[in-house]
Amino acid sequence: MKKLLLLLLAVPQLVTAQLVINEIAPNNRVVADEDGQFPDWIEIMNIGVADINVQQYGITDNPDTWNKWLLPNYIIEAGERLLIFASEKNRDCYGCPGIVNYLHTNFKLSNGETVALYDESGNLIDSVTIGNVYATDVMARIPDGGDWCYADTETAKDPNDVTCYSAYSDEPIFTTAPGFYAGSVDVTISGTDILYTTNGDWPDVDGISYTGPITISATKVVKAVSKQPGKLPSRTITGTFFIDETTQLPVVSISSNSCDMFNEGLSCEAAYDGADGWEPDNPQIPAGVEYFTADHVQKISKNIKFEAAGNSSIAVYPQKGMQFTADEDFGDNSEYDFNVFENYKPLDSLNGFRVRANNDWGNSNARMKDVINNRLAAQTHIVTPAYQNVATFINGAYWGLYSSREELDKYF
Repeated sequence: MKKLLLLLLAVPQLVTAQLVINEIAPNNRVVADEDGQFPDWIEIMNIGVADINVQQYGITDNPDTWNKWLLPNYIIEAGERLLIFASEKNRDCYGCPGIVNYLHTNFKLSNGETVALYDESGNLIDSVTIGNVYATDVMARIPDGGDWCYADTETAKDPNDVTCYSAYSDEPIFTTAPGFYAGSVDVTISGTDILYTTNGDWPDVDGISYTGPITISATKVVKAVSKQPGKLPSRTITGTFFIDETTQLPVVSISSNSCDMFNEGLSCEAAYDGADGWEPDNPQIPAGVEYFTADHVQKISKNIKFEAAGNSSIAVYPQKGMQFTADEDFGDNSEYDFNVFENYKPLDSLNGFRVRANNDWGNSNARMKDVINNRLAAQTHIVTPAYQNVATFINGAYWGLYSSREELDKYF
């Protein structure tokens, strides 16, 4: 009788142990929700043989608050996978009539956080600490319910029949400093199993195998990645090598796949060419941005989220504003470690900045009205965005005079 009682007490724990956090995507850009957006997501799987009602079960990114977000009255059948978007939208009506078709937590995911699943009594069922997951990659149990791995394929609601990787490749290093040179320069890169491009494209697909110095005799953007056997590709490093460029201004160099940036066909994102004024959902693409000081020293090289910036100016003027935001869904969410506006305003950090062409409305082509207004306002102690005039390049081509500006966002 005693053994039977112990067995009966253990049944709920055995049932809940069938549930596992099976896959997690903290930097999703593949799986869309019902709003056409791409939030982070969590997949819970019932790997057992009994159905489980998860009403009042808790999911959290803070182990001190197990019930941060509670699941609704829903039965996860044996072998079923439940997809939950971690979007901060806080929707708990799965399959309800209308637009709400998915579950959404009241929090988002970030690398380094611990995600945990609890039963209705606050007992821990499963948890995982998110590693340094790169954009579009996931952490997954491979096979389903197995050991945690990194993977380069999102398999939301599908079996985790993908390659298991234990780590990322070591990042290559430019041993020739990006910057300004006369005539030509031989660019060397240290590391192993390196692929590179010289046109701004990402090198992980169509890169050239690095075997020795790369001779650069015209301004080029070199991107390089390491793809070591048995590991996922490293982060891409970016360096612009300017040949016989004479600008005395600081320089912003932007680079990305040409088809992602420009309208070169129906399959292109065209984040620069395809942007519309007053449109909140303009294309956003991964890109590299570099910042060189007036004395030609590279201070920033970062993989960021790129989008065109502006309203009427996007449609009216050929030079479009551009915005560069630190975002781990597009490469790196760490803040900029150099103050682009050091000559104007002391700033401890930047989450992003933009460049504007300073097109003056009306017939003036002086390109100074906006900046002058800001400088006059600053003397009255009105808060104004900082600026810095810069020369701008896209994929190695000179794009003209711009003014870099602070973003007027929640970090301003």
